[in-house]
Amino acid sequence: DSMMRIGSTSKAMTATILARLHDRGVLSMSDTVGDHIDELLNPDWSPLQLRQLMSHTAGMPGYSQNTDWLGVIDTMRMQGSYDSVDEGLRLVDNSRLLFESGADFHYSSFDVNLAAHAAERAAGEEYVSLVEYEIRVPLGLDTPVLGNFGARDEDEARYYLIRSGGRVKDWPYTDVSQRWPGGGLVSRSRDLVLVASAWLDPDFISPETREMFWTPMQLADGSVNEQNYAMGWRADRVTSRFGEDREPVRIIHHGGVSRGAMSWLALYPELGISVAVNINTNTPEFSDFARVETGILRRFAEAAGRTPPLADPG
Repeated sequence: DSMMRIGSTSKAMTATILARLHDRGVLSMSDTVGDHIDELLNPDWSPLQLRQLMSHTAGMPGYSQNTDWLGVIDTMRMQGSYDSVDEGLRLVDNSRLLFESGADFHYSSFDVNLAAHAAERAAGEEYVSLVEYEIRVPLGLDTPVLGNFGARDEDEARYYLIRSGGRVKDWPYTDVSQRWPGGGLVSRSRDLVLVASAWLDPDFISPETREMFWTPMQLADGSVNEQNYAMGWRADRVTSRFGEDREPVRIIHHGGVSRGAMSWLALYPELGISVAVNINTNTPEFSDFARVETGILRRFAEAAGRTPPLADPG
């Protein structure tokens, strides 16, 4: 029951925070960054909407497109310690937007970090407090927590690098504090399952807000983005979990890769089942790791009598 880095699955946790703040009217996902932050590190960020940031349609660069060269170096090294979300945004503050907001899709962690910073300002709380009071306290959980924030928890796993021939060594020291909202949280699998399942509780997140966050974002030309990305989650209908002879099931999901760790979180709303899998190393292909989830899902669905019905042969 170890705690592990969850990489970009952190984005789904940040989406949970913003969904709850949206429900209470603390912010609206249609708000712009400038509605909540007066003095921005980059004035081009001011008109970007929170919904665009959380769906990767705002035009923010990713790590490899960042033209803030000092930020690029720190992003690659991941050795420095950052005290706030705002400080981490300095890694990209001199970089240009890739396209007009809403016009295209580009996956990034910087945009989620910026949305989280706007949420901090709207709520009057730092991100560490938002994780605590919007997720852990209402759900009675110990995690997620911020990686490299304070003393290392004794329950956090060690991270390993698997060399050729199966040789194993400790993963070199890594500090994820530069990317907490988009890729720097640490959690237990059981707690991730409970966070995902809580999205089905109307007292935790309203059905209207839930569906807004789970609807793949359309681009300015009316097309849906290439990854079926909603806000902090991907949303698909699949037959791969139970076979082509079964009705497809809706899956709301996010995965994450960090240095020395991988994470996968999937929620099946129609089945009322969520599954989380984490590992404290990296596999050559993410799919080699994530496919473990299918077997877990089938066992629980069969035990609970929730296997999807047979598809209509016609």
